[in-house]
Parts: sequence; structure tokens; C-alpha cells
Amino acid sequence: MEFQLTPLGQEADLISVEGTESHHIYTATFVTENGTLDALSVTSIDFIRDYRNAAGDEVQIRLIVPWGKYLHQVVPYKENLKITVTRTTVNGVGSPTGDPIVEQTFDAYLPLESETAMMGTSPEVATEYTADIMGLKAVTVQLQEEVFGLIRSTMVGGVFRDSTPFNVLISLLFKTGQEFVVDGQNGMLGVDAIPPNNKTKRSHLVVPHGMPLVALANKLQTQHGGIYTADIGCYFQKGYWYVWPLYNYKRFDEAKRTALFIVAPTVRYRGIEKTWRMVGENLSVLITGGVNRADPSEALMLNQGNGTRFPNTDAAMEGFLDISNNRAVAKRTNNVNEYEAISRRGRSMSRISEDQSSSNAFHEASKLASRNGAFVTLHWENSNPDLITPGLQCEIGFLVNEVARFINGVVVHAHVLSALAGTGLHQKVHQTTTEVVVFVDREAPEYTDFIGNLNKS
Repeated sequence: MEFQLTPLGQEADLISVEGTESHHIYTATFVTENGTLDALSVTSIDFIRDYRNAAGDEVQIRLIVPWGKYLHQVVPYKENLKITVTRTTVNGVGSPTGDPIVEQTFDAYLPLESETAMMGTSPEVATEYTADIMGLKAVTVQLQEEVFGLIRSTMVGGVFRDSTPFNVLISLLFKTGQEFVVDGQNGMLGVDAIPPNNKTKRSHLVVPHGMPLVALANKLQTQHGGIYTADIGCYFQKGYWYVWPLYNYKRFDEAKRTALFIVAPTVRYRGIEKTWRMVGENLSVLITGGVNRADPSEALMLNQGNGTRFPNTDAAMEGFLDISNNRAVAKRTNNVNEYEAISRRGRSMSRISEDQSSSNAFHEASKLASRNGAFVTLHWENSNPDLITPGLQCEIGFLVNEVARFINGVVVHAHVLSALAGTGLHQKVHQTTTEVVVFVDREAPEYTDFIGNLNKS
């Protein structure tokens, strides 16, 4: 059976008819205390969204600028430099589609190499005019959202009574977020949070003063009772804080936003312009750039174990001993947590926790959750990265022996590259490719079929 005759192929046909083209034109302007300077061209803009290890986007933009104007009008003001990036949505031939033009101002940080010519004594760069005669310069500038710059520098602390770790986290994110004002508007739009696994209130929860806001979620997860059993993700994107169980891929049926990634035959669909469509809160994507996978789980379990053991510190304070008939007996079953979270066909290993003793079973379970999955990288061409949100629940659809199969996953990383479709300063239209990394269940039967399908292709 051909791909087009399957349910996946029928969805691909709907995408080709109802989908939206994702071409853009980017322009950029340096903003300094002394004025502005328009870049001649934006050759590329990079967004790295590491939902596992970061709290916000890492952004880099590559610009073409007149060398003299850059050295004399931009570099001297690097300590308080901004760049305004404008994005216009266009069709494949560069005509505006009528969608709203997006304009955003970023804090800008120059690379060290930019200062080399300024510190030299070469007469060619002595004046702005002579430096401009030398030609144009391609420079790479690191960008940071203005509001995220405020968030990174924010510190919190306090003593909280009769509160769960989750409530403390959400209240501090809200409280500090309402204090941020950028361009006369609130810098934070809201918090999108998944309900916690740990709903137990703690009589006293102490957050040391001076704690960076971006480190608060990990602190509460690892040292103050825990929040989720599948680790925690806390990420700021497009004005919203997202809080979710990082490695939980079993929430697809209950999630309000979902995605279906359809692995299409690369030979047939490579380079098509319409690769996605939205139906309500459900995103359908045609993956035309190929698929890669990485499975570090076996090595992690061999070295760190597929189970855990740790004494329960709560029992050490009360109930450690059973006293009867003038005898005190300490029972291992009452005082020690020992369990195997991941079944292995080979030899099992349950190490004692690095923390030696703990009452934070949520953190211990999170360590095991991160070892029980594989990572699948999907190359989405002509993409709209704004539709990928932290913790997005998804399905990967593929064919096995002419039968459509699906495997559940959760998005843990996204790398977005918007680059000029051609070469030369006359080129204006940018094409966007997004690499989406999905954490999936390595024990699912569908995953075994998925591996076999990749090996055949």
C-alpha cells in the first residue's frame, strides 16, 4: 500500500491543501544611546531551546553591516546595546501574506572579535569612511529577550508555611513576573503549569534569600520534597513560564495542546512548502527532512542502575522502631525504600542513592524516569517554531508493513534555524528548519517497530 493511501498519507494531503506556508523576511536594526543602524541583511537567526538544561532561549543572529559604521556607531556602545528584529510573513515568492508583522527588541551582546580592529592602529579603520571602503562585515551577535534578562537577574527567598513545593514555585513565578515591565507593558503574560504529583504540604519550607529565580524549580524538586515523579521542566518562552513533568510522555490524552509528527517518505516530500496545519489546539506536522535517534538508556542503567535504594528519613524521626514485649525492632520494610522502576531482560542493578538517605521519593523516581527512554530527532522543514512549546505532548506516526503505527513522546529540545533561501544581498526570504527532539518510551512495542523501520530506510 502506498503512503498516500494510508491515514498518515490522507493527513499529509490535508496539510498540502489546508496548511500554511512558513516563509519570513527578517530585518534588524542596532539601537544605541547615540542612534540606530540598520543591518544590510539578516543571513540567519538561530534559536536553541534546551528544555532540559536551560530556562530560556539561546538566540544568535548573523548580520551583514558596513564595517566602518559598525566599528564607529555600534561597538563603542556595546555595554548597553539592543537590536530590534522585525519578522514579516511572506509566501514563497516574497509577497506579504497579510499576517501581523512581529517586532521585538532584544538585548545584544557582541563577540570579542569585533573589537580587534578598533584596538589596532591600522589606518584603514581610523575613520568611519575609510573602514566602509574596506567592504562589508558579517557579524554574529548573541540576543536575549529583554524580559528574560530581568528574570535572570532576579533573586527570591523566604519562609513558607503549610505550602506544597508546587504552590511555592507558582506563587514566586507569578509574584516576580508581575513586577517586570518592558516597553510599558507587563513582561510576563502568565504561567502554564501541569498539576503536581506531590500534593503534601510542608509545615515550613525555607527558600534561602538570594536564590536565583531560574534555579528555584530545580531546588524545590531536588531538595524540598519534590514536585513531579518524572523530573521538572521550568522554561520561559514567548512571555509565559511553563512548568511540567519533564520526562512524562503519558499525558497525551489529557493534554490541551498536542502534536502529531508524521514521518513521510523523504524522496517524495522533501522540500515541500506546506508542512503543517492546526486544528484547534492540535498540530499536525509532516516530517520531510529525516529522522535520527539516540538511546543512552542502556548505558545509564548499567552504570547508575534501573532501581534505587534509600533509607526514609521521615521514619528515622518517628516510627523507626517497633517496640513490644520489652523489645525494640527496626524493620527494613518500614524504614527503607527499595524498588525497581525499570524492568531489564538482563541483570538488574539497584544502587543506593547518592543522597544516602532521603524523604524525597519524587526526586529519586525522577532519576529513574530519565533513564527509561530514547531520544528521537525530527527534522521539520519550512516550519513554524512558535507552535513548539515546552513539554508538548506528541505522537510520532510512521508506517510498518503498510500499517500506521504511533508512539507517544514529549518534546524536550528544539533547535530553530531561519536562513536565507539563497545567496547574495538581493536575497530576502528566509526558510526555517526546526529540529525537534522527542523523548519516547523505549519499552513500547511501537518503538521496536520504529527502530526496524529506520534501519530499513
